[in-house]
Amino acid sequence: MQASMILLVCCILFVESAFAALNKRELAEINKRVNALVVLLSDNSTDEYSEGRNIAALDLDNDGHKFVATLFSIEGHHGGNGHVQYLAVFVNIYEGISKLPKRLTLLDFVPVGSKGWRSICCISSIRLVQDEVELNLNTQEYGPHDGACCPSVESRTVYRVKPEMTDSLREIKAMTAQPNDTPHSECCR
Repeated sequence: MQASMILLVCCILFVESAFAALNKRELAEINKRVNALVVLLSDNSTDEYSEGRNIAALDLDNDGHKFVATLFSIEGHHGGNGHVQYLAVFVNIYEGISKLPKRLTLLDFVPVGSKGWRSICCISSIRLVQDEVELNLNTQEYGPHDGACCPSVESRTVYRVKPEMTDSLREIKAMTAQPNDTPHSECCR
């Protein structure tokens, strides 16, 4: 439940600007696709902590070719009080060669946090780096005296993915937060 509270206050300002990059149809489609993932990853006793869902979008070519990353959390596997946080990445593609309306396609998803591992607060930035999309995630890591409920060490991790290749999402580095990083107070209240 403590992890849920951390997620509740994720990145309010950033999420609002990320939503602005998605139209209503795209936002509805991404939520539909994430809901389908939640069903696939759940058992009879799990729930998504929907208030903690964090969506960030990036226009890859300034022509509406969008990359969308979503952070979501599923709690209560096997009736327990644990949680697992996932990062799912999507890209929109045209339907066929006649350029019918675009649809979002899942590229990859990976677990990025859980009780006992770390808590992901939010997607703090998303940008294009050469031919990959880089996602910076603000995290709370476990310190030596932290209880299982409450990681307290501000940190961040970086994931990269090739926007045209499935199964390419990978963590490239995790590090303690630096003074010039996005303050966790803006992301993990």
